[in-house]
Amino acid sequence: MATALVQQGVQVTDLWPDPCEPRDATIKLAGPEPLALVWDEVTGWRYAPYVTGHRGVRTKLVTSEITYIGDRVLPAPWAVARDFVTEASRPAPPSYRSYLDFADGLDDQLRGYDTGSHPYGRELYDSLEYTRLIEPLLARTHRTALAA
Repeated sequence: MATALVQQGVQVTDLWPDPCEPRDATIKLAGPEPLALVWDEVTGWRYAPYVTGHRGVRTKLVTSEITYIGDRVLPAPWAVARDFVTEASRPAPPSYRSYLDFADGLDDQLRGYDTGSHPYGRELYDSLEYTRLIEPLLARTHRTALAA
């Protein structure tokens, strides 16, 4: 994703994932009024002026200025970059799925999503930290799904 933004002339200053309920990721952008693109596994991508946040702390954006982009929970990086640069938007927050959805294929998509183009890369999803954080969530979700 960061590479696709840079290819469109957007300056990325920082990025970080947060694998918690729901999983999300932030890409912080340079500018006189810093913006951030934030992805989560329920609503997909959105952007707005950046307020605060860092790895392990949910990113806060200027709520009144949030713009949703993309046509699915995990669109192609080039499509997100295009929508951001051209200021394409969706009028309301979408809800593509619940973070409690289990085995719907999103984890497989995440493992293959633009993993070679940023500092975290595939190592994030194969790391002990990610496993330590995500496995209890998946186990709890799986138990809930089995009980239903």
